[in-house]
Amino acid sequence: PIEVYPDFGDDELTQCAHIYNVSATAARRKIQRNGWSMPANFRTVGNMDIYDYWRFDDAGKPANSVVIDTHLVKPETTDLFEQIPIFISPVAGLPDKGSIGTKIQAQQHIGEGIVATNEQLYKRYNKQWTFATQLLRDVAQPRWFERSAGTEAILRPEDMFKRGGVFRGGLQDTIEPLPVPPIPVELRTDRFDVQQMLQRGGFSWAVYGNVMQAISGYLMSQIASSV
Repeated sequence: PIEVYPDFGDDELTQCAHIYNVSATAARRKIQRNGWSMPANFRTVGNMDIYDYWRFDDAGKPANSVVIDTHLVKPETTDLFEQIPIFISPVAGLPDKGSIGTKIQAQQHIGEGIVATNEQLYKRYNKQWTFATQLLRDVAQPRWFERSAGTEAILRPEDMFKRGGVFRGGLQDTIEPLPVPPIPVELRTDRFDVQQMLQRGGFSWAVYGNVMQAISGYLMSQIASSV
């Protein structure tokens, strides 16, 4: 989208320009492949812009011309079409970063499996499980408050969870656990949402039989083979 400039009339595309940047080697190969005229002073290094322009000529025929760098390699040529042979519609792209080039991070995922796109999501999910487990441990192993008139502690950390431990205190001494806030329900809801997102680039729950209704064996095989 960032490189294409269409102009629409009342009922069709009236003109369109495709402007993009390539290396000198790629531009030279493009000229040779299409049989265009090779300029005598054509550069062999660096990058250059290509201007691919379509319009209707005075006779109402679609015409195309191509300029590479500052050279007209393809003079305006009419084609045996009634309309400009280009299909254009709004598509997803990178309007904030331009065309996908060598410096765009999207290229680092080329060739990866679909599961690789969930890498950051898996890391978040693992951290979330660790956090939830820490909350459960705080409930099972709470902090204690010891009220004692003596100078010697009643509870010692190394004896807290020993089997058959014996603790002695005075008449007015008390021991009570510090209250722990309940685990929020939103934690479970958020974790479920993350699990749903993981299925977009991983194995569906249906592969493990975690479905609420019966499904056919054919559908199960399609789900398993789609990953």
